[in-house]
Amino acid sequence: MVLGVGVVAADRDLPWQSVVFVVLGLAQLGVALAVRAPRPAGARRGNPGLLVAVAVSALLQVGGVLFTPLRDLLGTDPLAPTVLLACAVVSALPGLVLRLARRRSTPPSDRVDGTNGPRSLTFRP
Repeated sequence: MVLGVGVVAADRDLPWQSVVFVVLGLAQLGVALAVRAPRPAGARRGNPGLLVAVAVSALLQVGGVLFTPLRDLLGTDPLAPTVLLACAVVSALPGLVLRLARRRSTPPSDRVDGTNGPRSLTFRP
């Protein structure tokens, strides 16, 4: 997917290295969110540290093509807002596909999302 995005960006005379940099980084963050462990129904929120880490990483990733000192450090070129939005949309695809595939491959009896999932076991001495 990322290679295809790079080829399309190069064909349209866009800074393909910067496009590949953003798409690859954001796609990996989406995959990180897609593969986290499911939480049982009624459980407290998951790992807030992961969400903060993904948000900060995404901001730094985008900052790498928008903020001049980071662009100079990383050797990237600026991207137009429309190109950046297209990168974000394409980057969301791997995480979404993985999340849907995981949901389909999990039998209903093994789900912990409250829909026909396993009952919690209570240890009683």
